[in-house]
Amino acid sequence: MRIAFENYVHTTARNGETIKLQARPYGRTETNQHTYVASELNVSKYRNEGRNAEECEAIMGQLTDVDYWHPLNRCLEAIDSVAKVNLGGEQNVTAMIRITKADEVTVDSEALSNYATLCPGDVRYVALVPDKETSDKFQLSPANPPTQVPLYVAYIATGMPQIGSQAARAVPVRIRVNFR
Repeated sequence: MRIAFENYVHTTARNGETIKLQARPYGRTETNQHTYVASELNVSKYRNEGRNAEECEAIMGQLTDVDYWHPLNRCLEAIDSVAKVNLGGEQNVTAMIRITKADEVTVDSEALSNYATLCPGDVRYVALVPDKETSDKFQLSPANPPTQVPLYVAYIATGMPQIGSQAARAVPVRIRVNFR
């Protein structure tokens, strides 16, 4: 299911559709109360290239005029895409995004710090999950990663199609053919 969610996010971005988000700073200590801010991912310039870590790292330094980029395959340690995000009141924040359905994700702090130096602008790490329930429970492992990169958790505010739901499944149809 993670791949389906990741493909949904990439496809929505590629199609230039706005993704409405609710985001919060990641709590390095566990808490039950979270305050979310309305955020959004607006894409007008999209790139999908980079086959290995070296190519991807070179591309990250060239993203000044790109709203959304993701590699051709899953070759990066800690992130799935880089995007310009309006994060609460902050406009055009560069977000290194990890797309996941899990409520716990292992983070490579060294890779994050390295990617942050390559990406243009004011950089944040955003764990993007499908819903508020997952976002409320979300934890990184280690829980308090040693990085200076600001950490956020966001979920898709408008909801997304339920992959595997009854509405999304094909309905069987019987066809009768008479051969004479």
